[in-house]
Amino acid sequence: MLRKGCHLAWVCLILLGGLLAWSITRLTLERRALEADLRAGCRRQAQDAARSVQAVLTSMQDLVHGIKVELEDGRLKPRSLDARLEQALAKAPGSASRVGVLFQPFAADPGRRLSGPYVERGEGRLRRFGYEGAGDYTRLPWYQFDLGQACWNEPHRDPGSGDLLVDYSEPVQLPGAASPSGVVRVEVTMKAIQELVGHLAPGSSGYGFLLSAKGVYLADPLDARVRNGVTFAAAARDMNEAGRLSLVPVVAAHRAGFAQSISAVSGQESWIFLEPVPAAGWSLGTMIIKDELNLAPANLKHNLVRLVTLAVGAGLVALYLLLRLWNPDGRKLWAFSAGGSLVIAGGIACLWHFAYTLHQAPRAHEVEVMSRASRNAFLKRIATQGQGFNVVSAAFIPTGVFIQQLELSGDSQMKVSGQVWQKFPKGLAAGERGVSFPEAVSSDISAGYAKQEGDTLVQVYPFRAVFRMENNTTVNYPFDKSSIRIRIWPRLLYSNTVLVPDLEAYKVLVPVTLPGIDQGLTLAGWQLGQSHFAFLLQSYNMNLGINSFTGQEDDPEMVYTFTLKRNFINPFIATFLPILVVVCLLFAVLVTTCRTRERAAATGYNVMNVLRTITSLFFPVVISQINLRNHILVEGLLYVEYYYFIIYLLILLVAGDALALAFWDSPLLQRDENRIAKLLFWPCTAASFYAVSILYLR
Repeated sequence: MLRKGCHLAWVCLILLGGLLAWSITRLTLERRALEADLRAGCRRQAQDAARSVQAVLTSMQDLVHGIKVELEDGRLKPRSLDARLEQALAKAPGSASRVGVLFQPFAADPGRRLSGPYVERGEGRLRRFGYEGAGDYTRLPWYQFDLGQACWNEPHRDPGSGDLLVDYSEPVQLPGAASPSGVVRVEVTMKAIQELVGHLAPGSSGYGFLLSAKGVYLADPLDARVRNGVTFAAAARDMNEAGRLSLVPVVAAHRAGFAQSISAVSGQESWIFLEPVPAAGWSLGTMIIKDELNLAPANLKHNLVRLVTLAVGAGLVALYLLLRLWNPDGRKLWAFSAGGSLVIAGGIACLWHFAYTLHQAPRAHEVEVMSRASRNAFLKRIATQGQGFNVVSAAFIPTGVFIQQLELSGDSQMKVSGQVWQKFPKGLAAGERGVSFPEAVSSDISAGYAKQEGDTLVQVYPFRAVFRMENNTTVNYPFDKSSIRIRIWPRLLYSNTVLVPDLEAYKVLVPVTLPGIDQGLTLAGWQLGQSHFAFLLQSYNMNLGINSFTGQEDDPEMVYTFTLKRNFINPFIATFLPILVVVCLLFAVLVTTCRTRERAAATGYNVMNVLRTITSLFFPVVISQINLRNHILVEGLLYVEYYYFIIYLLILLVAGDALALAFWDSPLLQRDENRIAKLLFWPCTAASFYAVSILYLR
């Protein structure tokens, strides 16, 4: 019989171990597949962006090379350069700001020492000027360097506009000259290229950056790096982060690379992908936050619960075999009771961890637009709107949000204060300006102030509003998550106006950095998680009595959402810790139960003392649950309330055990001073808590 019990335990352990290994393998493969998709998407974006930057740079090289060839074969004379330069700049991409030729002394005209014909863009027209008017350019270090080879130079600031510029130059040798006669040069403003890099958004939390040939930041979400000319190597050394340091030689060698790193923007574990831009020896990088793997697919929690349950079962069977419990004695039974309870408690801790750390997946019916590229692609799709029986072009109004204050109002409402701004094109009627919050419980939007920025009028609206907290997981308290969704309508709902996120106004669009929320903002009892913009496609079965109403079918409404996660420490101290203390006290009462007079005399045990102690524990537990119900208003039962129900059951069982021990002469109860009840107390209690956790947290 004993051998049979041992063999059965081994069979159970092998079966549970096999299922556990299968579950781990399946979960690992799913995670690797998700990781591979994320990494492939991030690398693909880096490669596509590098090709786009390469195309811009190649077009500039072709421009310079074309002028050089015409000068060298004699088709273009130095005296005709102004017209040719103007023609070339007019046809060049908008990022080309200036183009010109800087000749060696007396090379272009024997009667003039210096000649530097130049053309630049400015105020909507092209302007000719002579570079020699700024001084002797031949004394500049970069000029002497450029005479020797075709090259892209390191970035520099335009003294007038302050814009970041890079230039490409090729030495030119006029017919009959024995040495280079000068340099053909184009200066490129980095603004367009920086915008191209800024459009990168791998995943929902990634971003892009661009490095020069010497590793200087040309584009990055942290503007200070670009403004101060920080190098990738210096940033890596300052962060003292191994992943970035490993990429420093990759940047220097202008090669593709990959490393696991820490995001300087959000401080989270990330992946960095580098792709070379061969034309200039630059490196384009993309970074994606690894936490996107925790954006749980529908079955992830179920798979994790199954894995933890199998691990708990395997742990209990292994403990049975380790203690050789088929041949039990008192010490082994107590060891199994304590060890088994700890194994189950470990399983509960794992379920708590998953419930607290797994992120909410994006809403299925919303179109997130946390990058300029995704926003522009969506706007291209909805360029026209239905207006009655006609189709009209949509008027897009850039709109932004900045939240400065949050305050809980009751249990399910939030007071929000901040600023909303809009950018109106010239000529937009005053009646079409303004916003409203259709889902606000109450709102107060004031006119604020306006400022003219070129042809655009920026209008700022300070607001105070109360919004309902969307909390579909309240029953999981204290592992619940919430969100505040701010739907923003144009003041004239029936117009063809579409509000779009003014993403250019935000330095960093990574959701975990909370764009649109004051960085010093905190909320007692909650942690701010992420924030993002989205479009909510709405359809209405009426037209407000206005035949030209545009919003009846798939009307795109701008939405700004930020998520909240309840702090776990406070509920744990206020709820779970008292529950654990009460359970320990109930066990202490159970331990005192006995039948022998000697032991009863030593412990002071009698049935009435047990009942009085249990009664004194019952009322605080009831009051605690009532206070919890008054604090967390929700229909149905909270997850933590089932812990209270288990305590009520334990109170009844301990009381019943004491009465049965006193008045029922059963060998099962009398054996070894009520040992069976004492041995089963912790394993059964832990198993009950675990069962409740599975039902609620899966």
